[in-house]
Formats: sequence, C-alpha cells, structure tokens
Amino acid sequence: MAASGKRYLEGGRGWVVVFAACLAEFIIVGSLKAFGVLITAMKDDFDTGLWVIGSINSLHLGVQFILTPLASGIARKVGGRFVISCGGLLFGLGVVLSSLTHHIAYLAITLTVIAGSGAACTLEIVRAEFALYFHEKYDLAIFVSLLGAPIGFLLYGPATQVLLDTYGWRGAMLILGGFGFHLTCAGFLVRRPPGIYATIPSQDLSTENEILEQSEDHTWEESEDQISKQSEDQISKQSEDQISKQSEDQFLKESEDQISKEREEHILKESKDQISKQIEDQILKQREDQISQQSEDQILKDSKYQLSKQSEDQITKQSEGKMNGKETKDQTSEQSVRGPEPWMKWIESIVSATGIEVFTSCDFVLLAAIKMFYSISLGGILVYMVPNGLAVGLTNTQASFLSTAFGIGCFAGPALVLLVLKIKLASCHVAAMVAVAVTAVGFALDPFIPSFAGQMVNTFIIAAGIAAVIQVVMVLTRYLPFTDDKFVIVLGWLGFLGGLATSVGDTLSGLLYEVTKSFRGTFFVYSAAMVASGLLLLLDLCRARYRER
Repeated sequence: MAASGKRYLEGGRGWVVVFAACLAEFIIVGSLKAFGVLITAMKDDFDTGLWVIGSINSLHLGVQFILTPLASGIARKVGGRFVISCGGLLFGLGVVLSSLTHHIAYLAITLTVIAGSGAACTLEIVRAEFALYFHEKYDLAIFVSLLGAPIGFLLYGPATQVLLDTYGWRGAMLILGGFGFHLTCAGFLVRRPPGIYATIPSQDLSTENEILEQSEDHTWEESEDQISKQSEDQISKQSEDQISKQSEDQFLKESEDQISKEREEHILKESKDQISKQIEDQILKQREDQISQQSEDQILKDSKYQLSKQSEDQITKQSEGKMNGKETKDQTSEQSVRGPEPWMKWIESIVSATGIEVFTSCDFVLLAAIKMFYSISLGGILVYMVPNGLAVGLTNTQASFLSTAFGIGCFAGPALVLLVLKIKLASCHVAAMVAVAVTAVGFALDPFIPSFAGQMVNTFIIAAGIAAVIQVVMVLTRYLPFTDDKFVIVLGWLGFLGGLATSVGDTLSGLLYEVTKSFRGTFFVYSAAMVASGLLLLLDLCRARYRER
C-alpha cells in the first residue's frame, strides 16, 4: 500500500466526511453513556435485575458491531451514503420506540435489533468512507473523527441526568431518540471521491517478480503482433540504410572540403552516432528474426502436439474397453465449455461480498484479537461506570459526572498518542502497550476507590488509556495489506469480532456481578482483558521487528 500513496488526494472534501464521522461518534457513543445513566431508573421501572438491563445495553453495543459486515457488504453494492442515511433512521426509530415499551422483551428488541442495526449501518461505514481521502494524514483524520466520542461523554451524561430528573427515563429516551435521527445528516455529508478505485490495482500485493513477468508477457505479445510486419520493415530499413549511407559519405566529403576542423570533428561524431544506431538496428533485427524463428518453432510444436492429441482422441473413441474414460473426458470438456457450476458461482459471490479472505492475513487476525479483548473492557466501563460509582458510595449526581471525566480522558489519550507519533518519541506498538498497562491498573483499582475525586481521576486514566489503544489500533488497521475497496470490509469484520466479544464479555461480567453482588470481580475481568491486549501487541511488535531484520 505504500507504493500507492501518490494516488491519494489528501484532505480536501474529505474533512467534511471526517466531520460526518465525528457526528456519528458523538451521537452513537454519547447515547451509550446516556443509557448507562438511565440503567438504574429502567431497572426500577421494569422491576428486574440490574444485570438484565445492563446486558440489553451491552447487546445494543454488540449488535451494532456484529451486523457491521452485512452493512459493509451492502455499502459496497449500493454506496455508503444510502446505508448511513437508512442507519440514522433506524437508530432514531429504535430509541424512540424503546421509550414507549412496557415489557422487558420489547425493550430488548427496540434497543438491540432496531437501534443496534441502525448504528451498525453508520459508524464503521462512515469511517471507511473518509479513509478514501487520507493516507499520510490518516492518523490526524482519525483523531479528529474520534473527538465526537469524548464530546458526547461530556455532554450526554449530565444532560441525560437533567432529563431524567425532569421527564423521567421515558421522556429522556424519547428526546435522545429524536436527536438520534440527526445521524441521517452524516449520510448526506458523505460523498465518495470520483474515480478513486480506477487507479488502484486489482491485486492486493504486487511483488517485483510479478511486475517483471507481466512486462515480459506484454513485450512478447507486442513482438508477436509485429512479426507480420517484419518483411515490410526490413525492406524499408534496408533502403533507408543505403540512402543514409550514401548521403553520409557525400556529406562527409563536402564537410572536409568546406568547413573548419572543429566543425569537421563535430560532424564525424554525429556520423559515428548514426553508425552505432544502424548497428543497434541490425542487432534488433537479428533479435526479431530469432523471436520469429522461435515463434515458428513453437507453432510447429503446438501443431504436432495437437495432431498427436487428436490421434490419441480418435484411438480412445474407437476402443470399447475405455468407455468410462471417454465419458469422463466428455464431461470434463462439457464443464469447461459451460464454465463453473451455478452453486460455485453463488459461493464465490458470497465470499467476494463478505470479504472472508481477509482472515488469511496474520496481521489482520492479530489486530482483530486485540480489538476483541479491549472491546470487552470498553463495553463494560460504558455500561457499569455509573452503577459502580453508586456501589462505592457516590450520589446520583456525582456518578453522572463520571462520564465527564471519561470524556476528557477520551480526548487526552488520543491527543497524547498523536503527539508521540508525530515527534516519533515511540512507535505505535510501544505507545499502545504503555496505555494498556495504565488501563489495566486503573480497572483493577476502580472498585476500591470510595471518594468522588479518586473516582474522577481513575476514570480519566482508564478512558485515556483505552482511547489511546483504540487510536493506535485504528492507525495500524489503515496500513494492513489490503486495497481501499476492501477497507470497509476490514472495518466490518473488526467491528463484528469486537461486538461479539463485547456482548459475550459484558453478559458474563453482569452475571458475575449478580452472583457476587460486587463489581470487583467484574472489573478484574476487564483488567485481565486489557493485559491480554498488551501481550498480543507485544507479539505483533516482535513479528514486525523480525520482518525488518
């Protein structure tokens, strides 16, 4: 992909698409924080366990990533703008309908199926769209787009608490759903740069040997096309050589008699160049004669081979003892004429639409595993941040301000990573591993901090660390060995695996809280997930250093 960097138009209208991605981050991620603030009121209204409402919120986050590959495949066929606009309508409709439900099953359907499907059609699709405008400045573009998440945390948490105190959780959810319809604006702002895929090679990776082979094949085809014209070219070249030789002798004779010695040396030099050119033309003609002779020999060989093959086929048809072999050959020839079977074409179309071949890349598999582990921690802190604050003794108002600290941390972490990468203080892997270590310690200590100030500082550290890891992983994803037309599929499968890990991990951690009646075990699970992400980053760094050596 480094060789194709000159084909990118850096920035331009791409910054408008970056703003659309920032808007999508603001609404979708901010709504997750809002659902965390409303979780206690929803539990009391439905008279159910806290883990049930928490699992629904986790499934809402998980479904929006699980369905991303499907949305990515549709976006490749019909375009990202249409998919994003429809996703905004579904998201707003699902949140509005959830405010009108009076049964826990209906709440699960509206939040997970409808609203989750809408979010799946929006977030990763718009990220893939603005990636078409950036290559060298992609780290800056992804930083600006991710700013929507911390801004959403800063505003959605306290605003949702005010709406909850004023209108109840149903009124607050209705207003949030109305604002969620603004995701359609993100779709209206998206526009794919014209002709971007026309300049990208169809192959994912092209080695120098493959390029040389292609050039040799092209040269051979041109030489074959020119063989038919060699006789005419040779006659014209001979006549031109004779004329040029006569004119050259005459010109040299006149030049020796009429011009000075300096002019004579210059003309002699030019004549030598012409003679060398004639010699090169003769060499080229000899090579062309050799090529034509080789082509004639190849044609004779092919004709002999075809004659021998036809005689063998006739003998095979006449022999009655080899009827089974004849039927097999007939079937094979019929299949070659008809082409592959319809079910094979159907399977190939599915594989091409879903992009399953991305799993053949070891770099992709490692990044997917890293995303799965940190997604467990991210989904958990979004859902159980406020309930954990209430469990350690904070008031409702104090617990709602934890989202403010989380939002500030989500801004500080990526900004620090961007600065580190720009001044080349550390590599992507090293910066991410430091962030992972800090985040893992913060998760382990969070259930043991009773004070409001301590919770605010620790939440800030957790948010900064996990947001920094997300920033690094997204930058590494941009430089995977895939062409731009597959980037939306890469993001789709990464989102799917991350959402699957979020759904399973948060559900199990919610059950763990229901059994232990404490968030200590739950947050230890999140800390262990971050440690696993750090170990995988270390493995990826070792592989990169090994390739460099």
